[in-house]
Amino acid sequence: METHEIRRIIGVWTASHPDVPMEAIHDLRLAFGLETVPEDDGNNVVLRKELGALVEVPVYCGHPRGKNWMAKITPDPASPGGLHRDFFKRAKGKYYYMVPSGSLSPGDRVEFGADYYTGSGRREKKRWYGVVVEDRESVLILREESK
Repeated sequence: METHEIRRIIGVWTASHPDVPMEAIHDLRLAFGLETVPEDDGNNVVLRKELGALVEVPVYCGHPRGKNWMAKITPDPASPGGLHRDFFKRAKGKYYYMVPSGSLSPGDRVEFGADYYTGSGRREKKRWYGVVVEDRESVLILREESK
């Protein structure tokens, strides 16, 4: 099987299994020899990029009542949740968000949100927070952290 086929399968599987820990997905990539990062201590999350867009994300709700986003966050007591959010543009097709190389710097903090709204309007929140380790042309390397 070709490397690009393995990457596609892992990407589709990741999107359809949002509850699987990123560490397990990272281990799966390593088992296939994909996206290894020499300086990685095993705690980094490597998200693949193509054409300046993310092909993988840590959380996503594919339901029609789902609301998804990726944002660069900075502390701001006047903003909702105490965080100012600079949202990234949504991408089309198999891509999630437009993240051109250089749009994030090491140390920047990001938030991924994937909310699901039930038929009665109740919101089920899902968040993932990370710190940028490196933003390359083909991968975005993050370290998970709490809000």
